[in-house]
This record gives sequence, structure tokens and C-alpha cells, in this order.
Amino acid sequence: MKTFIRRVIAISGMFFLGALGALFVESAVLPELIAHERTRHLPFVRNIQERTTIIERTENVHVTHDKMARDVLTQLRESIVRVTSTYAGTTRSGSGVFVTSDGVVAVAGSVLFDAPQAKVTVTLASGDVFDAVHIERDTVTDIAFIKIDAPREYPVVSFARVEDLFAGQWLVEAGVDMRVRDHMYAFTTQMQAYKTAVSESTSFTWDGVLEVVTTRRDDGAVLFTHRGDLAAIAFYDGDNATVMPANAVSFALQRFLDNRSQNVIDLGITYKSVDGDVHKKGIHENSVIIETVNAINMLAGVQSGDYITKIDGEELSFSRTLPVIIDEKRNVKKVDVTIVRDGIDMIIPLTIQEKTHNLTPRK
Repeated sequence: MKTFIRRVIAISGMFFLGALGALFVESAVLPELIAHERTRHLPFVRNIQERTTIIERTENVHVTHDKMARDVLTQLRESIVRVTSTYAGTTRSGSGVFVTSDGVVAVAGSVLFDAPQAKVTVTLASGDVFDAVHIERDTVTDIAFIKIDAPREYPVVSFARVEDLFAGQWLVEAGVDMRVRDHMYAFTTQMQAYKTAVSESTSFTWDGVLEVVTTRRDDGAVLFTHRGDLAAIAFYDGDNATVMPANAVSFALQRFLDNRSQNVIDLGITYKSVDGDVHKKGIHENSVIIETVNAINMLAGVQSGDYITKIDGEELSFSRTLPVIIDEKRNVKKVDVTIVRDGIDMIIPLTIQEKTHNLTPRK
């Protein structure tokens, strides 16, 4: 009998330790594996991601049964809207959020047609539909702003701090949809990673996006933290998906409020994000690699293939990306750019200028 009891205790202990080990792997190890490019695509990591990523797709369900999703909907019911844009018999739609109390809505740029004849409407959670005006589209982030034609006080969303966003974090995708009960839906999803590998980029393109699995119900979506703070706005353009983090949305809003969204600083270069192996070269993963250089800055000594790591001594980071730092330099003529070439750091002054980029219709 005593032997039997000892075996039961031993087996129970093994199960207990196994459960603790599984919990540790999911909460601590998995986010680290997902966050790094070299380990993210390993078969066993992908298998774990598939088992731990929850997406509720049932159209007949009001919201998921997850309490976090219900709480976010309760908190943000009056702040989330559905934006619809119609032009030449084609309709696009997606979720947006109020960012000013007088009725300005931020939405993914892919939702809107840039043609002046396009009709834009906003649908509230109550089901009320109002006309809106497309008033701005930020050239750096492609976040668009529209203003609802129904003056009143609207509850605005708050923005998540970029340092509070991390791989493995659970987020809520929420929106207004007239096809579901009570006109609101919410789904829980898990952030996969912060993505630094962007195939093509210019000096006026936002360089950091999140990797998040979403339902892709429409041309744009909004995601929130469990506290109800806006975590990201997602864009869908055909098979392409981009998820702009909260700091990108906040950046675009500030540019819009400063009435300078169409004016961007040009360093005279094009660049792209570095790959996941640059740490072997002693280069920070948030740095960028130069692809092309204009004649003025080529004479200054900058070359294609140089890595930019700092601007005026400030290291590029998750939240302080190249577009953010450079946009603050619009009142100066030159900046000291720290580059790495063949493992050697050097500081080169680059001439900058402000350019105006006109909006062009999306195809």
C-alpha cells in the first residue's frame, strides 16, 4: 500500500512539474523564440504558435467568450467605428477609432479611395450612419484621418506605450459590423513579433511593424491591449498586410494636428531594415541599411551598403525610428549620421531638405 501511495505521489509530482514546465515555455520561452527571426520559423516553434494563437471566426457569435474581449468592447463601444468608402461602384470598409473629441477618426489608409469623388461614411456602434470627409493621409505611416459630419463630443481612444507591446502578448481585434448581433465584434489574437525586415523602404516610410494574426474581415482593423489602449492599426491591400503600432498612429496624429502631414524630411537616401543576423556584425537590429544615395550626400562620403545606427548621437530604436528622429530635424540643415562600414564606425554630416509629397489615387 505504501509503495502504491509513493508511486501516486511521484506520478502526481511529475505531472505538476510538467505543467509548470509547459507554462514556463508558453509564457517565457515562446515569446523569445518568436521574437527572433532565426528561431521564429523553426517547425516546432510554428507548431506551438498554431496551438496558442486563438482566432474566433464564427459569424453568429457576438464576441468571443474571452473576458478580455468583452471588457474591451464594453469600454470602447462608443470609440470604435466602421468606415466605408465608395468610388466608381467599388466599396472598401474597415474599423477606425476616434482620436479627437470633435469627430476625427483614424483608419487604415487602405480603406479609403484618394479620389475626390469618393463617398465616405462612418457607422457608429449604435447603428447610426453619418457622412464624413477624408481630410488627411499621412505620407509616413499611411494612416488616414476623416472627420464625421455630426458635431458632438466623441470619446477618444488612448494609445498604448510602445514599451508595453511585446511578442506573445494577447491583443483584441474589435470593430463595428452591421452583420452581427449588437453591431459589435471582438476577437482575441496573439502578437507574434516586432518585424524589422521590410523589403522596400524610403526615408519617409515608417520602418517598424508588428506581426499579428488577424481575421482580415475588411480592408483595415484596429487592435487593443487588455486595458483598452490602442495597440495597432492593420492595413490590408490584396495579399499584403501591415500592422502599424500605436506609436506610429500617435506620430501620424501629431503630424496631422501640426498641419504638416504632407511635408516630410528627405535625407537623400533610400534604405531598408536590417536582417536578423546583423548582431553578429555588432550592429543594433533597429538600424537600417542604405540602398541608394543622392549626389549631394554621396559626395559627403555615404555609400550604398552603409548601416545607419545613430542620428546626432541618438541610437535608432523600436520607438525612435529613423522617420521619427528625422522629422524632428526639420529646422536644421544638416545632421550627423553615424554609419558602420566594414565594421568601422564613422560620423558623416548629411544635408537634409523638406519636400512636399502630393497624394495620389490608390490603385
